[in-house]
Amino acid sequence: MPKNTTTIDDLAMMVKTGFDEMSERFEARLEERDKTSNARFDVLVDSLRLLRDDVQDIKTRFNGMSELVISHDKDIDKIKEHVGLD
Repeated sequence: MPKNTTTIDDLAMMVKTGFDEMSERFEARLEERDKTSNARFDVLVDSLRLLRDDVQDIKTRFNGMSELVISHDKDIDKIKEHVGLD
């Protein structure tokens, strides 16, 4: 019965094939991770955009309300002066 002999070149090819397969699996995992990371980043950017819009709305409304409060305070002061409650 003849014995199978493995040469150094055969062993080198087996090792190379193993590393090539491992490299392909790592690349596939990295691509999958990048897609997931990009999707999460897009969600974060959208959330920040919505938050910025909400803050801008609050600032706009607050400015209008503060002017209204100042106007009401002046009116109340005039009424107190008129009635003599100073």
